[in-house]
Amino acid sequence: MEEISEILNLSNEKDILVLPSVILYAKLTQAMHAQTIWFPDVDTSDGIVYDYAQTHKIVRTSHDFDEDILSAAKNMSMRYMSYSQHIDALTDMSVLLFDAMKKIHGMGKRERLLLKVAAMLHDCGKYISLANSAICAYQIIRATEIIGLTHLEREMVASVVLYNSTPLDPYEELADRMDQHSYLVVAKLAAILRVANAMDRSHRQKFKNVRVVLKINSLSLRLRR
Repeated sequence: MEEISEILNLSNEKDILVLPSVILYAKLTQAMHAQTIWFPDVDTSDGIVYDYAQTHKIVRTSHDFDEDILSAAKNMSMRYMSYSQHIDALTDMSVLLFDAMKKIHGMGKRERLLLKVAAMLHDCGKYISLANSAICAYQIIRATEIIGLTHLEREMVASVVLYNSTPLDPYEELADRMDQHSYLVVAKLAAILRVANAMDRSHRQKFKNVRVVLKINSLSLRLRR
């Protein structure tokens, strides 16, 4: 361990994690047949500091991490052969409905992102079963890590996809998976996704110009072919 510490110019020669870490990295390199390895000049502490600074708006980043999440969702949709023009149309329609009803549903930017992810992945279950596509999609999303989403957010996206085509279960049956606030968000997003999905049921995008107008308790949709 002392020899490794000297070769790698480590300050703490008695760190008990040095040897197991080197063995782990060596095994990963062999298993992945890596030709090149990049070592960033940062550590976990740097990440914690950056996360705190970004959360409290001390620093700003030009990188859009939401786009990373959407890109991962799109690649996942393509992996299960469900990505199509219908997905694009459904995503756009869902966002239109979400934005038009902000004063009513009270949700924010993060929930808007979850809705877009759900729209992109709502058909991935058909890769496994056409008869049980909803539950298959739910299981696929829950079992797939989407970098940028927490475990709870992934559960919420999976539930929105599930309840897009199945009746919404009472909260008591989902209490072990999410809290009441998350349950309400799932219910709202699933309702929006249902309406948007019904508007392109044929998957042929029969209209493109859509205008959404909210008047008191009435939502009007004006469509043009």
